[in-house]
Amino acid sequence: MTVRSRGELGVQLYRAALGAGLPLCDAEDLLQAAPFMSKWDVTQIAKDLDQNGKEIRELLVSLDQAVCGKELPPLGTLGTALARSRGLDLKNGVIMPQVTASSGDRIEIEAETWGNLDSFARKIYVQESVHSRLTGAGTGTEED
Repeated sequence: MTVRSRGELGVQLYRAALGAGLPLCDAEDLLQAAPFMSKWDVTQIAKDLDQNGKEIRELLVSLDQAVCGKELPPLGTLGTALARSRGLDLKNGVIMPQVTASSGDRIEIEAETWGNLDSFARKIYVQESVHSRLTGAGTGTEED
């Protein structure tokens, strides 16, 4: 078990989503939803990225359709977190404006789940080389 800040979790979810091939807008939605997620939501995301993010895409499309007046299917905790990150709250299956804030600054994540996210995130990293450092990747070189 590892404890991470919600900010760190959001960035890792963003990178992992991009590494798994999800569109930028979906990666940004996961980043924004991190403050509202439970550790079970994070585990669900890590598993779904192995399936090309199918469930994540379906939840996001359902939320888009609900805002346009379509009936909202059951969302579960991950769908609720995504709705809250968009400033929406759910009451009796109806989208309402949100008035509450995030749920704490730190979250416990299973090491295996974090490792799964990290394996997707690593797909977007620039390979280390002298050329990449000289052209601005990483922290650069330090000269005395």
